[in-house]
Amino acid sequence: MMKRLLSITLMILFAAVPVMAESVFGPLGVGLWQQNGNARSVGLAGSDMAFSDSIYFAIDNPATWRSYGVTKYTVSFAANKVYASDYTGEDIADNYVFPNAALLLPFYKSFGLGFYYQALTDHDYLIHRSDTYDIEQPVDTLETYDLLRRVQGNGGMSRAGAVLAFQVLQKVDVGIGLDYYFGQLEELVTIDFQQGSFSRSGRYILHEINGVGVNLGFTAHPSQNSAVSLTVRPPAMLDVASSLTIQAGDSVGFADEQFEMPLSLGLGGYIDYGRLRTLARINYTAWKESEHSIASEFEYDNSVDVGLGFERIPLREPLVPWYEEATFRAGLRYQQHYVRAGGNPLYTYGAAVGMGMPIAYGRGVFEFALTYDMRGTVTDNLAKERIYGIQIGISSTERWFVRRQR
Repeated sequence: MMKRLLSITLMILFAAVPVMAESVFGPLGVGLWQQNGNARSVGLAGSDMAFSDSIYFAIDNPATWRSYGVTKYTVSFAANKVYASDYTGEDIADNYVFPNAALLLPFYKSFGLGFYYQALTDHDYLIHRSDTYDIEQPVDTLETYDLLRRVQGNGGMSRAGAVLAFQVLQKVDVGIGLDYYFGQLEELVTIDFQQGSFSRSGRYILHEINGVGVNLGFTAHPSQNSAVSLTVRPPAMLDVASSLTIQAGDSVGFADEQFEMPLSLGLGGYIDYGRLRTLARINYTAWKESEHSIASEFEYDNSVDVGLGFERIPLREPLVPWYEEATFRAGLRYQQHYVRAGGNPLYTYGAAVGMGMPIAYGRGVFEFALTYDMRGTVTDNLAKERIYGIQIGISSTERWFVRRQR
């Protein structure tokens, strides 16, 4: 009897949870991929990769970190609610994250030296599932088990680093960033099943991630009102230390594995026309060509992410109404997801709106953005998710660390 219960338990424990495998929770259980920009960037659907001025710079484009002679910083907080549906029903997850912070210092002449932190993924979720399993017994009979599966995830993967940017020609900026990837991902699965008597089993998986990469950026300014940027993030191999513990605390597996962050290329630009700023960007990430000794069972797809944004440029004049000082923005986003579901590609469609209000006598801006993203489909037993998000933040410029003029 105990041997039969053990075999049933192991079969159930390693059965896939559909929403986890095909939707929000992708390879490594890395969870919900964050939109990496600050609140302004998120309100523009990430289309601001080529833009910088005396207050703003794009965290993912090192070339925009060139010094304007002042200290700049940005910090954000985000909250998301995820509705994930598949053929068995709908799960809801709340997602709170401190997505990014960055500090840019004037280093030498046009050189800018900066440091940043980005939360790439967030892994907090809780799923309850009630199922009924018919288990075929050796004597050609079926026994029915009522199950309650509880899946809980915690942790995430982040990236931090340093950036050096400088002007190489009158209208060309170059930047290089050194990335350090780190994180800890946990997944706890418990199974309660009833068939004559009550039994509980579980498994606990822990992934610890470390790795180093680089990021390159190039920005050209054809005019004072426009710019074009190129970013290159070469592949980075991450080391993943994984362990598996079953029920009573006995470790039954430990492995040192690898997970490759793939080559990523970005192209973007902006142009001002009167008080309207139009921004666009496209990112290509070669997930299909990346190598993984862990999570290799997933069917990867090369990802294409496109963003288009519009922003009304505020007036910087005295005695104007507040709405003329405010910045209003909106954006649209399309993405081909990096994992296929059931052999089919997944697509994300999103929209965002945002606003920035000047603070500290115009030296800074308080930003907020609202987002809505939709991915996947429930047809053909696949999964669909709807993600509602809000992000708030501050971008500011100060005279800290600025050398005095003699």
